[in-house]
Amino acid sequence: MTYHLICRLNNKSWNCVSYKKFLLSETNNTIIGQFISTNWYKEKIKLGYSYEFAVISLNENESLTNIISRINESESNTVDIYSHSNVVIYKKYTEFELGELCSKIQNNKYVETYVNNNRFGMTFTNEKQVNSNQYYMTCPTFVLQL
Repeated sequence: MTYHLICRLNNKSWNCVSYKKFLLSETNNTIIGQFISTNWYKEKIKLGYSYEFAVISLNENESLTNIISRINESESNTVDIYSHSNVVIYKKYTEFELGELCSKIQNNKYVETYVNNNRFGMTFTNEKQVNSNQYYMTCPTFVLQL
């Protein structure tokens, strides 16, 4: 089983954020997944937009692009993302939530959210420019309780 991250911006279509799989470790009925480098995922935050993330699981015989297509197709028919057996964690950052978070970041901040009995985390960074701040999301993580 492999785990991948998909994302959508402002309720548009779901997309793969990286064809990298989460690096996994398993202990005591827990699976921990991490992107260990900003090279794997680093997204400049567009303030005023919402971001949704889903961690999806894939078996050997499943294709990431096929799963994403099925999710997009079913959501156009108002089927909730939780109804997909491949979706193990879902997290939405609203426009307001991201605005509040970015206003408080000095350098970087790791934020972890409980989702049912699992957790989803993301590192938020503030890269100061000459006349402005640039905010990024990077290094997502998840913890699944089996």
